[in-house]
Amino acid sequence: MKRSRKKMILIIGIVIVCGLLSRSNAYSFQNIPTYIGDILWAIMMYYILAFLLIKKPNTTVLWISLITCYGIEVSQLLQVQWLIYLRTTPLYYLLGAGFLFEDLVWYTLGVGIAYFLDCVLLKRKDEKYE
Repeated sequence: MKRSRKKMILIIGIVIVCGLLSRSNAYSFQNIPTYIGDILWAIMMYYILAFLLIKKPNTTVLWISLITCYGIEVSQLLQVQWLIYLRTTPLYYLLGAGFLFEDLVWYTLGVGIAYFLDCVLLKRKDEKYE
C-alpha cells in the first residue's frame, strides 16, 4: 500500500499537538515526563520525511530519520553565533538548545515507533514504487 500524503499530514498534525501539550505548563500536563516530547519529536521527523520521500521504502525513511535526528542533536554541541541566534527563535522547537546523550535513545525509540506504525498498523510493506 502506498503512503498517503493526507494521512501523513494528519499524523504530523496530531503528533505536533501532542508534543506541544507534553511541554505545556498546564496543570493537567505537568506530570508528563520530558522525554515524551523527544519521542514525539522523532515520530514527527519520521512522518515529515515520509511525506517528503513518499515513494521511498520505509527503511530508507527510517535511516534518514535517525541520521536527521542524531545530526540535529549533535549540532547542539556547535556554538557558532548564527546557530545560537536561530535557537532563540521559534526554530528552537526544531533545533533544540543543549546536547543530551539520552535524547539519542529517545529519538531511536520514537523513530522505531513511527517505523512500526508505518509497517504494521498502516500495513505498508517495504517496497519500491514506480
